[in-house]
Amino acid sequence: MNTLIKNAKVITPDFRGFCEKDVFIVGDKIADSLPDEADKVIDAGGNFLLPGLVDMHIHGSYMGNFASTESFDRALKYTAKAGVTTVVATIGVNPIDTIISYEKNIVAHTKRAPIGSNIAGIHLEGPFLSSEKRGSMHDPSVEVTLENFEKMINAGEGMVKIMTIAPERENALAIIAEGKKRGIRMSLGHTMATYDEAMAGIKAGATGSTHTFNAMRSLLHRDPGVLGAVLTEPSVSCEAICDFVHLSPATVKLIYVSKGVDKMILISDTGPQTGLPDGDYMFGGFLKTIKGDVCTTNGGKTISGSVKPMSYGAKNLVSLGIPLCEVSKMGSHNPAKAIGIYDEVGSIEAGKRADLIIVDEKFNIERVLIRGCALERED
Repeated sequence: MNTLIKNAKVITPDFRGFCEKDVFIVGDKIADSLPDEADKVIDAGGNFLLPGLVDMHIHGSYMGNFASTESFDRALKYTAKAGVTTVVATIGVNPIDTIISYEKNIVAHTKRAPIGSNIAGIHLEGPFLSSEKRGSMHDPSVEVTLENFEKMINAGEGMVKIMTIAPERENALAIIAEGKKRGIRMSLGHTMATYDEAMAGIKAGATGSTHTFNAMRSLLHRDPGVLGAVLTEPSVSCEAICDFVHLSPATVKLIYVSKGVDKMILISDTGPQTGLPDGDYMFGGFLKTIKGDVCTTNGGKTISGSVKPMSYGAKNLVSLGIPLCEVSKMGSHNPAKAIGIYDEVGSIEAGKRADLIIVDEKFNIERVLIRGCALERED
């Protein structure tokens, strides 16, 4: 099918501004022109055309997770409607055998072409984490060894793109170095690392910071810890959950000012609780309580993932006065670069997959296209 998108303010490939032009789609790819007349014309109505969001830290949504195959499509459909056209399916702390079974589910589901958002890879959020900073996940009792690392990487069949690791754990530096060698983004997180321990992890090859500030040793003026390292090292890009629950608006600004637009990555960290009404739910063996914009466990003491999709965080960034083009870069270009799929998605250029969103000036989602096909509107 040939599609024409007209009357759009199209973000430029350098993410510095917008231009008014037609955008052509042939099949599932963006094209320089159409070989024939358009089969479908989409009028953007003067709104902004952006690359679809790439969420590289997401456990699921709307009663669906990336563990059981029967719930994949439910999660991916909900996520797609929120403007997230590509996800990195994230697995939390579990026994090795359980993690491997989840990886196999993700690999198998990806091969059968999911309905909704594209799956670009797997994020192993552990299990090599700090017990003290495990948050709402199971205790990370798995032994930190290269053998266990190999088991998980092999089960992913090349799909493991990210691993979160606490650099202070025994053997962590060797695993970080091995992950870097294999092209995996090694990200510091769920950690009590000191500044020196974090810097050792960065020197070993870590280039990421998992949901920066959350589940990390606090930043003190004489003890900067892991945050002092990831916020100041140019080689590290920082994830940020921008629902204004996990981080205050001022803390989001701090990350933005410290890292700049090129080194800040918008994520959601959503799970099966996302999109559900207030109430108590059992997920992954934990009782989770949703009240308003907050999901907690451990009797309300621990925040347990976000209930808001990535586009909600993008709206919050715009509300802080961050330019729309920069928000788009943090939500599409930067994560696509970080996980090595920028040749496929992450900008609006000929030859890339036609995963696109149309938004207004506040980042309200007006239209979503995945692989060149527009999702049906429900309004």
